Amino acid sequence: MVQRKIGVNHALFTPQTMGPIQDKESQHKKTHSSHPSNKRCIDIAAKTLKNPDSKISGEDLTMIKAQKRELKDTIKLLQNRENRAVKKILRLEKDIFRIGDKTPSKLEVAQSEYQALATAYENIIDSNPSAKQAKQIQKLLKEANLELSKAGNEWENVDCEFKNKFEEQAALLKPFGSITALLGPKSDENLAQREVFLERLVNGSEQIRCSEALKKKTISWLHGTRSPALAVMMATDKTMHPTGELLKNNIYPLSGELRMGISATGVNQDRISGTSISRLGVKTTISYASDFVATATDEWKGVSPAQINKFIGYTESTLKYDPKFEGDAAEGNKFDWLRVGLYIERLKVIDPDYSENISAIKEHLDALIDEKEGVPGQEIVLQFLKDVRDICDTPPFINPTESIRESVTDSFPIVLAASNVTGTLVDKNLDEYAVKGSINLKKITVAFTESENVDRLKEMVKEAGLNIEVMDFNALKAIALHAPETGEG
Repeated sequence: MVQRKIGVNHALFTPQTMGPIQDKESQHKKTHSSHPSNKRCIDIAAKTLKNPDSKISGEDLTMIKAQKRELKDTIKLLQNRENRAVKKILRLEKDIFRIGDKTPSKLEVAQSEYQALATAYENIIDSNPSAKQAKQIQKLLKEANLELSKAGNEWENVDCEFKNKFEEQAALLKPFGSITALLGPKSDENLAQREVFLERLVNGSEQIRCSEALKKKTISWLHGTRSPALAVMMATDKTMHPTGELLKNNIYPLSGELRMGISATGVNQDRISGTSISRLGVKTTISYASDFVATATDEWKGVSPAQINKFIGYTESTLKYDPKFEGDAAEGNKFDWLRVGLYIERLKVIDPDYSENISAIKEHLDALIDEKEGVPGQEIVLQFLKDVRDICDTPPFINPTESIRESVTDSFPIVLAASNVTGTLVDKNLDEYAVKGSINLKKITVAFTESENVDRLKEMVKEAGLNIEVMDFNALKAIALHAPETGEG
């Protein structure tokens, strides 16, 4: 008789392992989930079933699905190999038998592991709402590809009812990425894009579902800022103040827009800008937090001799037709000079070489002051120049510690979410709501940032002794999925 080689794990038949053959059930227990990844997948499912409140990550779901695919491919490979071997042996008209009849083959082991893994995955889907949502999106993408195929791969020819349903979901999920870009034939690239998209969604939804802070409080208002601004708040009185109020107290923003909002008539003179908890509000706030990065290089450009000369030209031009310097153009000129002073105040803190780098600016200002001194009609320009020159020599408004400088040089975006705070609508197009007065950071329930900066933000919060839960932006985007389009409903 000829030994049949198909489906045999030859490692089981070494002299050391030959012995009494155990029953199939016992043998399956030994070989089942033999791969470390399989075991981990089964453990994740068991944990989810045992404690439905436990958090599952999108990466864990991706790993389970990848392991399922790998086992499925292994099964196909082994089945094909076995089928070819059987045909070959039948052609030779030989007797077929397998040594150790009750020992499971590689194929049987793979089938057993796949079944266990598939069951574990379905258990997670059934018990975890975030995983269930991800599964529904996968189903939607599968249906969309089918409809697209029926329409000759022309999206405009897809059934209108389905197309509207799909595009509505695509708009809702857009903060996580484009699901339209996930359509098309299967490929490694397409699969990778799907996994990234679904991981973001699951991770965001799970953070919200498992949040201790949000079980106790409801957030009502968002404020976009950056790490330098938060560092200043924490180093002073742990309070958010309107920019106008800060400037009156000689405290200067190390980040944020130096635009008309901080001018004499701007919204940020006595109010703090933010948004409601809405889809538009979340988009606006994340955008605000991600913009307006202050760097020493950019700040020096704002106070360069060329820039100062430009502002002198603007001011002199305004004075020709507005000698009292009271019109709208004059307000714009005043704001230009205000910004020059603010840039210098920032540079004192963020540039360790400030004393050396400011020398050329001071020399330029001194020369201009000498030039304008005593010249009729130059009084307003001269006063602006003197004010800026005085600012150059005053000490920094805050001790420029290494941690504060690092918060600027390696700045990252932050969104602060407050409870029991509401504002007045100031810009319907951005869903922007401004709050009058100051807001103590004790009213902040959750702070959001980029996933790679979550630990840094947690450390800042801890050092300040504040009870603020920290999550990544995916969590904020997950909140937006269940929010109205705007704060007005």
